[in-house]
Amino acid sequence: MKKVQSKNFIPYSLTSNFDVIACGVFLINQQNIVYVNKEFCKLTGYKANELAGEPLGNFCLSDIKLNEAGQTSLWFLASNSTFIKLHVGRRSMNSEEFPDLTVNTILKSEVNSLNIKTLNSAILNGHAARFNLDINGVISSSDTNTKILLKSLGNELNAKLRDYVDSNEADLIPKIAEKAWSTGKDIFFEFSLPVNGTSIKNIAIKFSPNTTRESISCTAVGVGSDIIDYKNFRDESIVDRLMDSNTSFSLMIRASDLKILYANKAARALTGYTSDDFRGLSLEKLLESESLTIFKSKLLDFGAVHKPFFVKKLEFIKKDNTSKVLNTEISKLKFRDTEAVYLVEKSLEKDEVSINLLTEINKRYEYVTKATFEAIWDWEIKTDKLYLGDGYSRLFGYPINGDKNIPLEILDRIHPEDYNQLLANARSTIRSTCKNWTYEHRYLRSDGTYAHILNKAIIVRDEKDYAIRIIGAMQDISRQKQEEYRLKLLESVITNTNDSIVITKADPLDKPGPKIIYVNEAFTKMTGYLSEEVIGKSPRFLQGEGTDRKELKRLKRAMQNAESAEVTILNFKKSGEEYWLNLSVSPVRNESGVISHFIAVQRDVTERKQKELQNKLLANVSSIFNKTYNLETSLELLLSKIAKLDQMDIVEAWLINSEKTRIKLISAYYSSNKIKSLFRDENSVKNGFIKGQGTPGDIWEKETEVYIPDLSKENNFMRLDSVIQTGMQSGVGIPLFYNDSIIGGLVLVRKKKITSINKLTSLFKNFGVQLGAEIKRKQFELQFKQIFNSSADYIGILGKDGYLKRINRAMSNALGYSPSEMISRPFIDFIHDDDKKFSEKKLKQLSGDGASSFLDNRCKTASGRNKWISWTASEVNSEDLFFLIGKDITEKKKAEVRLELLNRELVKHSDELIKSNNELEQFAYVASHDLQEPLRMVSSFLRLLERKYSKLLDEKGLQYIHFAVDGADRMRNIILDLLEFSRVGRQEEQTEILDLNELLDEIRNLLKDSIKKSKAVITSDPLPKLEISKISFMQIFQNLITNALKYVPKGRAPKVHISAIENESSWEFIVSDNGLGIEEQYYSKVFELFQRLHTSHEYSGTGVGLAVVKKVVENLKGEIWLESKIDKGSSFHFTIPK
Repeated sequence: MKKVQSKNFIPYSLTSNFDVIACGVFLINQQNIVYVNKEFCKLTGYKANELAGEPLGNFCLSDIKLNEAGQTSLWFLASNSTFIKLHVGRRSMNSEEFPDLTVNTILKSEVNSLNIKTLNSAILNGHAARFNLDINGVISSSDTNTKILLKSLGNELNAKLRDYVDSNEADLIPKIAEKAWSTGKDIFFEFSLPVNGTSIKNIAIKFSPNTTRESISCTAVGVGSDIIDYKNFRDESIVDRLMDSNTSFSLMIRASDLKILYANKAARALTGYTSDDFRGLSLEKLLESESLTIFKSKLLDFGAVHKPFFVKKLEFIKKDNTSKVLNTEISKLKFRDTEAVYLVEKSLEKDEVSINLLTEINKRYEYVTKATFEAIWDWEIKTDKLYLGDGYSRLFGYPINGDKNIPLEILDRIHPEDYNQLLANARSTIRSTCKNWTYEHRYLRSDGTYAHILNKAIIVRDEKDYAIRIIGAMQDISRQKQEEYRLKLLESVITNTNDSIVITKADPLDKPGPKIIYVNEAFTKMTGYLSEEVIGKSPRFLQGEGTDRKELKRLKRAMQNAESAEVTILNFKKSGEEYWLNLSVSPVRNESGVISHFIAVQRDVTERKQKELQNKLLANVSSIFNKTYNLETSLELLLSKIAKLDQMDIVEAWLINSEKTRIKLISAYYSSNKIKSLFRDENSVKNGFIKGQGTPGDIWEKETEVYIPDLSKENNFMRLDSVIQTGMQSGVGIPLFYNDSIIGGLVLVRKKKITSINKLTSLFKNFGVQLGAEIKRKQFELQFKQIFNSSADYIGILGKDGYLKRINRAMSNALGYSPSEMISRPFIDFIHDDDKKFSEKKLKQLSGDGASSFLDNRCKTASGRNKWISWTASEVNSEDLFFLIGKDITEKKKAEVRLELLNRELVKHSDELIKSNNELEQFAYVASHDLQEPLRMVSSFLRLLERKYSKLLDEKGLQYIHFAVDGADRMRNIILDLLEFSRVGRQEEQTEILDLNELLDEIRNLLKDSIKKSKAVITSDPLPKLEISKISFMQIFQNLITNALKYVPKGRAPKVHISAIENESSWEFIVSDNGLGIEEQYYSKVFELFQRLHTSHEYSGTGVGLAVVKKVVENLKGEIWLESKIDKGSSFHFTIPK
């Protein structure tokens, strides 16, 4: 026996009614798509044959998982490479032919709002962000636009893409990337963004697969923001590229005179004309005369209709005078602001083949539908012979060769699942006295398929009621079975769909209208009416004052013409709430072909309609505020459009003043002069309101929507008398924001009751933020204009083309040129010839990274004088424009020249002084060295004289010798100190890692006699290790400590403390003592050479020590200073750079 095979298609007879259903339906058998209806094709963009037989997984981002209600959600890849979110109700419809069949009804679809054309245009013109995603989803290899985009979102590079998008969509990123890799195609998706305080609401991304799976290329555009500007696309460039990308012959022709505006590569190749040849060439030269006549007549047929049409066999004359006949399609369009005709070659061969094939299929279908017959059979029970009529062959496809004595072969063709039950039933009937037998079963055709059979027979019995002969007829009832199955499928869709289904009688179409005979549960959920409340009524009772009469007339016309129609109208629920309804009506014909009923599929599209109205509202904001109107005019135009959107009688715009003390009326719309005089001229309006006062103050205080269902009962509404006189009923307040701070609000009032605040809040979602931003922008523009015109600085706006676009009065007056003269010439023309080269280079380096650039140059005035101007340049909102702000620095430059001359004189004198000092130091070195020898000799001979003649000299003589020796010794010490001072800095000293704690111990050891004698105490904090010259630090510490031991009041034991402080770039050392102290007037004098504050009789010394210390510190690039108090002591501070 042959087994039933699974099918990847469903017969048309089972699915024909699905095409009148306005919701999408698709059937799945064994995970393959086996059928889609017209609505599904319309939603996804595919043709039915493109989906039939394809695995569902090829189009979905994830596996289907059902909830308890048998519903699921899935992302489906549409034909335009974007994804649609489908909310699906599923129902199993298993049968013997389709064992795994499910009916899938689309309950709701969320079409991705991504505008691929806009994204591709942005990509084509370099205005989109480009980056790579690695296998971990990390953003890398980005361009400048990506950095701008990410910065606007408040994030940085090297983050994961999932960190930017809404958490509900983050898990889709790797699946979309996988889909792009698996299909090898670009995939588009628009991700929602979490609320982040920016004006960007979504981010549109194109995923492009790379050759390896290590990364995927992405191109992105922020939606709802002006980060990337779409406004200045070059239409000409785009059209040229698109035409050249078309491999078919195509021309763009000016409609008025048939001049050829553009010819693509294929046209140039076919005709032999170059691009230059085509310039100014007329179609009259390119077309043969008869073809030209045909073309012109077709062109006249266009009229106001812009639909394309075919023109067959136009003969084109080539450059070499040969010709080529082409079938063409022509269309009307706008090209470079000109009415144009687009002509493109079209092959009709494929269409003709399709028509012939369709004709042939229709003929075959006609023959098949005529083949209605039965199979007659006659079984003689005694002889066990079976006779089959010709209908058996026609019905099942088996040959008939006369009498057959092989009933078992005939029986074997009964379906195995029906076999035993059929034989049992037949045997039971034969054994009984019944004379009729009827049984439904399946029977195998010669092609391996099974037919549903109604088998009827008459049993001929003998006188004893024994069956002797059975004559029967097998009738093929497969079509009836399919119809039953189709009705079950249809019932499943109607029962499970979220769309409202209404069936009415066909008549009467005039008043009162056709009566309702059926509504499904979705109708009750949508309208609030139970079925028993509406059966027998006309659907027109759901309509109201706001229902579009033009749409209703169009619907009635279609119904009168027995045509299907789709309209969108405003209806009213049982609660009185308005809702927008998409109504798809189709006629239903009876067996005679007469229309007996209408079936209407109704879908609540309030959300979509609200979105359309919202987009229209936001578009109005952008359109009006992008014009050059002032703020008051812009608001007046916008408020009138808002009023018309929702039948408002009053729309007022209130703004908080700059002191934030009152909210005042700025602009308003009133539906009549009477309303205007009553509401606007009230005293309470003229001075505005404080926070919390009146509806405007209420908006200010609450910073949210304010709903007043009954104005007459609202005590806080300050114009109640006007409400009563005009009959106003309801009102609502909409806050306006800028940078998350409230700046004002709109007050909307109407006579007709506002039944739903949700509808209005939905309509005005994001509106308050956008309008607030536009209002602030207008205010900033006004402020900028005032600053621009009144500023004393020179202000200009410079384009990347090197031309000034605008200058202020100060620049014009300073340079002596008129604004028109400066704008008409390159900016570089006004710069001094000697400064042009570097100025031009600097101007070309201006970039869009937001950084400011600075430039000083000389500009030529109209009078011929030169002005030095200091320019600051910064970008204007990524628009390839730059602000130039200039200041006249002519006097500053003159002062700099004078200062330069003075500096040169100072350098000259400094060089002379350095030379003089060097000579002086050399002299001191030589002199001190040469003077030591005579002094040693004088001292030696005086001591020798004292030893030899001391007995001969009296006390006075000995005292004279002592004075002479002491003077010689002091002179020698002065010379030694002078020699030490002159050596400082003359030779480069070796550095080493020096532990200053150890160095201090060495100095204590050198001075131990003086320390012991004076009972001095020398202490220190922990000192650092430095890489420095040991000799230098030895000189500093030893001189400072020696002075501290020396200059101390009599009877006081010296105390010296050394400490160190680490600064950022240096070490600061402090040597403190408890000595005599120094008056402030001598702070600088003590560091001078040979300067002493005490006589040699009071304190010994030469006055060189501190001069040496200062010279050593300065030689080490440090500084030295002191702090002191008389009789308290002194602190010497010095620094050593790190």
